[in-house]
Amino acid sequence: MANDTEEYAADGVIEAAEFRPTGAVRERRRLLPRRMQVVATVLVLVVAWFLWFIFTARSVRFEAEPADAEVTVSGGFSFQLGETFLLRQGEYEVAGTAPGYHDLSETKVIGAARNQVLPLALTPLPGRITFEIDPVDADVQVGDVRGAAPLTADLPAGEQTALVSHPRYQAASVDFFVEGMRREQTVSASLAPNWADITIPTTPPGAQIRIDDEPSGVTTPGPVPILAGEHRVTVKLAGHKAWNDILAITAGEAMTLPAVTLERADGLLNVITSPAGAGVTVNGDYRGETPLEVAVAPGRHDIRVFRLGYTPWNGEATVQSGREGVLELTLEAASGEVAIETRPEGVELW
Repeated sequence: MANDTEEYAADGVIEAAEFRPTGAVRERRRLLPRRMQVVATVLVLVVAWFLWFIFTARSVRFEAEPADAEVTVSGGFSFQLGETFLLRQGEYEVAGTAPGYHDLSETKVIGAARNQVLPLALTPLPGRITFEIDPVDADVQVGDVRGAAPLTADLPAGEQTALVSHPRYQAASVDFFVEGMRREQTVSASLAPNWADITIPTTPPGAQIRIDDEPSGVTTPGPVPILAGEHRVTVKLAGHKAWNDILAITAGEAMTLPAVTLERADGLLNVITSPAGAGVTVNGDYRGETPLEVAVAPGRHDIRVFRLGYTPWNGEATVQSGREGVLELTLEAASGEVAIETRPEGVELW
């Protein structure tokens, strides 16, 4: 070793020696070109396939409602460039999502046209609608939803119609638009009255007014509200005859009737005789046989009671309005002298 060093130091020249690689290195050098060839082949195939896809795909744009909906496509390879999808012909599952809308999933068929625009409409979530109706207890119905105002309900987005009714008001339909997306809206409406105010002046005043035999709680002259249509109106005051008429009422058209003078109510005259079966006339009019109950106007009346074989009774009776008077009589048998002439004379009678 010392001699070699000395020789190197003496001449200062390093001579190259032959390199002999190991077997593993030689194998790697042999496989490297093959791998590069495989990678290049794959890249060529990928590029070729992509170019084939580009030239055979259709340009598809989904016209979403709302415009900011997020659109995804599944069911096959797709390539998205902004709002445009590159898709080959066939069926795809297209999904859309947006805040305030129901999620949507539809099957779309991509046709042969190079450029296609397909609609994708999402359905808004229901809106919360509050109905404020005058009168407050009106009935509100929208489709299957029904209740008394004020009413709050979740309704589908879009055009809607509410049917509003009340027993004393004219029914109405209210059209409105539901924005949906959980937004709160208020629908207001006022129903027109379905009655008219009727004034009934009477002498004397203060008579009770009844509509179709039902008390109205109003006294004359009123006014009293009466629903539209034909109704029987009755006016009653103690001690007086009832007044009634059929009135045709038009909603919203107030009416004042001609003044009504209430007649004093009849009284009752009860005539009782002994014996019974006597005829009775009142002011010269025959009214029947005793025992007799007859309605007569208040005041004084001429009474005649008669029966065959009895002395007629003539007199007066005073009857008060709305009250009953009793006339009780005992008829006297009629008597007189009878002359009997017999032949021959002197016949004894007994």
